[in-house]
Amino acid sequence: MASPATDAPAVLPEDAVARFLGGLWQLNRRLKQLAEPVLAEAGELDLQRFILLRAVERGLVYPKDLSAHLGIIPTQLSRLLESLVARGWLERQLDPEDSRRIRLSLTPPGAALTQQASQAIQQVISAHLQGMGAERLSALLAAIDVLALTDSLPSPITAPRPESE
Repeated sequence: MASPATDAPAVLPEDAVARFLGGLWQLNRRLKQLAEPVLAEAGELDLQRFILLRAVERGLVYPKDLSAHLGIIPTQLSRLLESLVARGWLERQLDPEDSRRIRLSLTPPGAALTQQASQAIQQVISAHLQGMGAERLSALLAAIDVLALTDSLPSPITAPRPESE
């Protein structure tokens, strides 16, 4: 039965689900094709490590929070964080308010790299999306918000930076 807010049936036809899943797969693949070369040129980054740096820049400074918000299992996250620490882009410190917790922060080179990579990604993605037109782009972003449930969980790469204390 359709919900009052939409005309969509409770269970979508198999071809609609297949189209949706195929579209997401192709979109993910295209995003990587657009972003990976730009990130590699900016600083030998891949999309996953860039997202981690952006998330730390935006205030997700505890590994547990990163794991929860990004959906990365703790062991995989630990390896990714270690690779960023080894490259000198991220550092770990004891949390001054709770010595049982580790707090992450970007190093100056990590902050510069994140800024450079963010600008490069913005240019590439903007150029790709400009052909959509304002109305279609607005509809796409609204659909992404609904699908990602961004009203209940802020995006780690677009959430506002925390205020300085």
